[in-house]
Amino acid sequence: MALGSLIWSFICYKMGEPIFSIEAHVFQIDPDTKKNWISSSSQAVSVSFYHDSNRQIYRIISIEGSKILINCTIIPSMIFIKTSKKFGQWSDAIANTIYGVGFSEEQSLDKFTEAFNNMKAAASRITQEGNEVNERSGSLAVNEKILPQDDLHITKHFNQVSLFLSFRQNYFDLFDYKLRPGPPSF
Repeated sequence: MALGSLIWSFICYKMGEPIFSIEAHVFQIDPDTKKNWISSSSQAVSVSFYHDSNRQIYRIISIEGSKILINCTIIPSMIFIKTSKKFGQWSDAIANTIYGVGFSEEQSLDKFTEAFNNMKAAASRITQEGNEVNERSGSLAVNEKILPQDDLHITKHFNQVSLFLSFRQNYFDLFDYKLRPGPPSF
């Protein structure tokens, strides 16, 4: 069995079937220049959205052969930007990169954008539910630990600082790269 098949088998075993999949050309911003796009795929490949119910996260994953092209956790502060009729991009602060996806038709980009926004909204709901105070016990569940009510203000402050730093990074990434044109038309 080829390595690529083993990787897909492992992903399907851990996360089940994808929620949404679409064919696209995958790109990453050049890490040195932060200006040019580097093609990650040699052809259109499957780009899939998954929900990891054990970790309560949504992911975008794309693999070509044995090479992982995209392995991105969707967070509520992410923004997908259509930069042309057939190309869009988003910043992944965790991987410290910007991904781009190119499609053969506008409708495919629209479907991807809708799926991205739906997964982001779902990730936001999970985050909000995870940060809600349990009124009966007077505690807050954070990273599977129960914190007493006295520690609640510290946890809320930490979450606000983390959210601000994440937002700030995505904000700067967004405006730093927003006007960059996509790769040549497909």
